[in-house]
Amino acid sequence: MAGISRKLALLTSLVCVGFAGAALAQDAAPQVAAAAAPWSPPAPNENSWDWIRFNSGEWLGGTLEGMRDRDLDFDSDELGLQKLDWSDVAELRSPRQLTYRFEDIGNYTGTAVMRGDTIVVATALGTRSFPRDKLILILEGSMREINYWSARAGLGLVTRSGNTSQADFNTTVRVRRLTPKTRGILDYAGNYGEVDSIETINNHNLSASFDVLVAAGFFVTPLGVNFFRDPFQNIDIKSTIGAGVGYVIMRDGPVDWSVGLTGGYQSTKYVSVEEGEADRVENGTVIGSTDFEWELTDDIDWLFEYNAQVGIPDVSRAFHHARTAFSFELLGDILELDFSLVWDRVESPQPDAEGNVSKRDDFRTTVGIAVEL
Repeated sequence: MAGISRKLALLTSLVCVGFAGAALAQDAAPQVAAAAAPWSPPAPNENSWDWIRFNSGEWLGGTLEGMRDRDLDFDSDELGLQKLDWSDVAELRSPRQLTYRFEDIGNYTGTAVMRGDTIVVATALGTRSFPRDKLILILEGSMREINYWSARAGLGLVTRSGNTSQADFNTTVRVRRLTPKTRGILDYAGNYGEVDSIETINNHNLSASFDVLVAAGFFVTPLGVNFFRDPFQNIDIKSTIGAGVGYVIMRDGPVDWSVGLTGGYQSTKYVSVEEGEADRVENGTVIGSTDFEWELTDDIDWLFEYNAQVGIPDVSRAFHHARTAFSFELLGDILELDFSLVWDRVESPQPDAEGNVSKRDDFRTTVGIAVEL
């Protein structure tokens, strides 16, 4: 009997241990599942933070100040105001009333959630879904006319003293008005230089264009004008007016690349000409152009632009302009340091009254400071 009692006691102990193990396993299962599930912020409400999730899976809470040119301004209590690359953001949750501008689509104000390639904006008129790659601007409050405008002005200066006294000035200005359907651009570049008080450089280039987006990537330019002056190339004033079409090849992440083709009328007045030659020439023109911008890093941008004006029917009356530049941010988006190289080429320079012919190619390198607003 004693042996049977010992066996029953052992069996009872094993059963108790089994039940206890099962109970512990059930208690631990929810904890393991909870640890495996990725963390996410609370559901958005009007009193909560804005939240963004990076491609790495990390979340950051704070206040979304805005987004322009693929740079996201995000204010965190712990980290302060951060400038983030929009391509690094995988998810967005904002319970605040912000305005989202979509290229080719329009402006929409409301709360928003973005996940993957889709942005859902809850507006006063209902909820709308948009493709992420069409978003070009986020700003606080409602859209106002001032929000459509941006400007950039740069100044370069080179001086030299001693055996030779030299001073060169370079000025660039760009004013742009951008809406979901239209784009207006005004560009000016001027160069002036003296050596021993004798003028050696004096050229000016002013252009303006108005574009209308008609389909995804395609735009028409109902009006474009250009004025160019360079007495050292024997050009008193060259004016061009025309219209054309264009296409945005790429506007994805850090790259913005577009091409255009314009046709129009051109008038060139020379400073002086040989006896018997007309001092003004008028002809048709075809202009091909390309603009390429690449954000190499968060602080460095590279720009390349080129256009060729070909005379019609005399194709020898051609003019080429190219510019490449590197911009380095010194003070956020406001102050930048620019290094640029400019090439102008006149295929058939007009001899002046004394028979002198200017060189076809003109190269300029500049270093300057630019302010962007």
